Amino acid sequence: DEPTLGVDVQARRVIWDYILSLRDQGKTVLITTNYLEEAQALCERIAIIDHGKLVAEDTPDHLKQTYGGSVIELETMQPSTAIDELRSIPGVKEVIQEETHLKITTQGMHNIAPQIITILTQEGEIKDIAIREPNLNEIFLRLTGTALRD
Repeated sequence: DEPTLGVDVQARRVIWDYILSLRDQGKTVLITTNYLEEAQALCERIAIIDHGKLVAEDTPDHLKQTYGGSVIELETMQPSTAIDELRSIPGVKEVIQEETHLKITTQGMHNIAPQIITILTQEGEIKDIAIREPNLNEIFLRLTGTALRD
């Protein structure tokens, strides 16, 4: 249960190495953790449990493929006024704006980046854009509708 909670970076690495050595020996190690980056690094399979209910269980990569889509992050010159227009694009699941930073989550592998860029360039210059797969924290949030809790 929470094998690296409250330990420093070096101790965390020692614990990770030990768990990986057990896994490499073919032993099953059951880990409960809120640190999903830790689960991704150590586990061949991940179960997402929310309020005692199994929500999903699979490999980290397959969870991302199944529930992922894409995350498009943009930095604009000024805050966007086109949030509703961005949300109306088919395949867009969520648009979060913090000042000039936009995080747009899509469902599936829709090729919607060109539409987003067209809308935002009508407002002004885009300083930066990155397209990535969602991390396991974002998958957890998508599946449970809530942020990680202690």
